[in-house]
Amino acid sequence: MARSRRFLGDLDAANDRDFENHFFESTDLARILSSDSDVIYGSKGVGKTALRRALAELKSSYFFATKTIDLDHISFNAVHIALSKLKDTTQTEIATLSRNTWRNVLAMYCLEAVAETLPDTHRLKKRIEQLCEQEGFEGADSNNNLMSQIERFLIMIAQAGLEEDAPTPLGLSKKQRNVVNIFPSNPEVHATLRECTNLIERSGKYVLLCLDGFDSIVDHTSESRRAIFAGLIDAIHKSSRDPLLAGFCFKAFLPQELTEEAQSAVWDADKHILNTHYLRWTDSDFQSFLKKRLLTYSKSRSSNFMDVWHEFMPDKVRNESHGTEEHSFAYVLRHTLYRPRQVLTHLQKILDKWDEASSSFRIDPSFIPPVVAATNYELARNVAAQLEIRHPGLTNFLQSWNGMPITTTASEFQERLLRIFKYLEASEVNIVFDDLFNFGIFGIASRQATEGSQQTTFRFGFVGDRLARNINTSVDQNTLLAFSPMFREFCGCTPSEFGIVVPVEV
Repeated sequence: MARSRRFLGDLDAANDRDFENHFFESTDLARILSSDSDVIYGSKGVGKTALRRALAELKSSYFFATKTIDLDHISFNAVHIALSKLKDTTQTEIATLSRNTWRNVLAMYCLEAVAETLPDTHRLKKRIEQLCEQEGFEGADSNNNLMSQIERFLIMIAQAGLEEDAPTPLGLSKKQRNVVNIFPSNPEVHATLRECTNLIERSGKYVLLCLDGFDSIVDHTSESRRAIFAGLIDAIHKSSRDPLLAGFCFKAFLPQELTEEAQSAVWDADKHILNTHYLRWTDSDFQSFLKKRLLTYSKSRSSNFMDVWHEFMPDKVRNESHGTEEHSFAYVLRHTLYRPRQVLTHLQKILDKWDEASSSFRIDPSFIPPVVAATNYELARNVAAQLEIRHPGLTNFLQSWNGMPITTTASEFQERLLRIFKYLEASEVNIVFDDLFNFGIFGIASRQATEGSQQTTFRFGFVGDRLARNINTSVDQNTLLAFSPMFREFCGCTPSEFGIVVPVEV
């Protein structure tokens, strides 16, 4: 496929071959560039993988060693079934079993990370390789590594039961309970970890382990994702306080769609609030991000974003739906959920379509709205598909608004939620309402709206630096809501009767 005349770089940071020149060093990187263990989460396309690459590649000198663990291949259902079998054997909660399994798996990844820094002939490297073989921890397949650990637990529990005849009231002997609760479960792993920690401490640095790749997983139920994600988050928190792992830090880059409910299942998660980071972008972040991409083709090479932007784009765009003009940057940005990948997609599509049709460098104002409208549909469709994991039936709900205004009342919105999501109890509607707000599907009018206005501001979940809890309590039946402008074409909505929908901070 022919490359664009003005190619702004790969949309996916994982595959960007010019990542070092494209990466925008936001305040998020400064927050997580430390020896702390952190959970970093946000929506797909918000920049999690870019931050992970920046830590592991651009800031690698900060660490003794770095290792990225790809969790793309985990089968949630298979792991959950295996954990359920272990629960039947031990009478221990799945969340606890999940945490303990993850802790042992993370310990093995720690050993692997150290081994990768050592020469092949080194005694410690050979010892780690033998341990990995002994633990069934071989290769990069994260699913196999998890399953092997669970199977080991089952075998060890069975063997411990043969060695000791005094059962507990739960049916487990003391030795069997130790198999489940002691970390690490293998004494040789304990000794080897201690040796690794001593080696790392002499360097004055830390080993960084990044966990990434959950975004593409789809085979899971609500129950399985709660147990497995909650177990991982809890394991990271517990491991961060374990002296045995003092030389290691974990950075887990997790999708918002799967993290929110799992985080709430970790009973002491509030203790780790300073090490839990929700990713958000501001207008100035987007300007710095886009300037780096556009400068490759800029003639002025100005340090001012707007100077560079207006080399390519017109000053204003005519909004025919409302008979007014908007600044072109604000127009493009408000047709996203404030995710850099979406902004870049819009801009690349505009440039590509224009370069196919014209030899002029600067884009005509009338050309932009129809291209943005077509791109909106695809972006919204992708977001809806991702959220179907959490809320089956979301696409039907969104497209049930076809032919209706992009603005509606809270009572009508909630009534339709109940009608489309037939599996919901009335008490569950508020949970879904809050969820859809935080994922940016709709916003809430920030003040009393007037019909015929040129614009109305709406509070959207993707603007600001925090998630909104229990947002349903701040609305009454007549409160005005609006779908994100990015969803207008996908929902098939007509223009707002209250002017342009403008996102503002929560």
